[in-house]
Amino acid sequence: MVAPSVIGVAGRVGSGKSSLATLLSEQSGWAVVRFSDYLKHLAGERGIIPDRESLQRLGVECIEAGWGQFCTAVLEFAGWRPGDSVIVEGIRHPEAVGALNAVVAPGRVFLVFLAADDVVIQARIRIRDGSGVELQKIESHPSDGGVGERLHAVTDIVLDANRPLPALAGEVWRWHGVRTRYRCELPRFLHVVAGQRQSSNTTVVA
Repeated sequence: MVAPSVIGVAGRVGSGKSSLATLLSEQSGWAVVRFSDYLKHLAGERGIIPDRESLQRLGVECIEAGWGQFCTAVLEFAGWRPGDSVIVEGIRHPEAVGALNAVVAPGRVFLVFLAADDVVIQARIRIRDGSGVELQKIESHPSDGGVGERLHAVTDIVLDANRPLPALAGEVWRWHGVRTRYRCELPRFLHVVAGQRQSSNTTVVA
């Protein structure tokens, strides 16, 4: 039996996670599973307006109920079945990676982190959500509190979110293919920046 491929896409708000996940799905034919879609579904069931604060509260509630239950519900809501390959977008906590790995075994999440600086993110948030949204307030909430060093500890590859989307997708498939082909762990965490590929301990020649 061939283990399913599971690619997780993580990053700070406004880093381009949704766009990259959508492109990877189009290129592979794999479904996209989004934590936000499941939370919006819950909000609809309860008659709650699905604004950011409401979704964050629901996220905390789901986390407190248990990561295994939360991740299983998110996958099943999107129609995932054991053995399916899938793109998972919106991972914000290392605990979610562990729970997903348990659910999708013998597959394992290949986690991609999109890195972007505050200036770029603030500009994208203003375009998408308006000027009244405060980045610090968003990222200080418990539902978003893992998108930083804690999540980096379980990240396989870090990509510069300023690069063109097709180039980012190409790097994901490149390094996912390397790990799959040789059935090995990539050095954590691998940085790919504008044609220069290096990890914190290892320089990788293209």
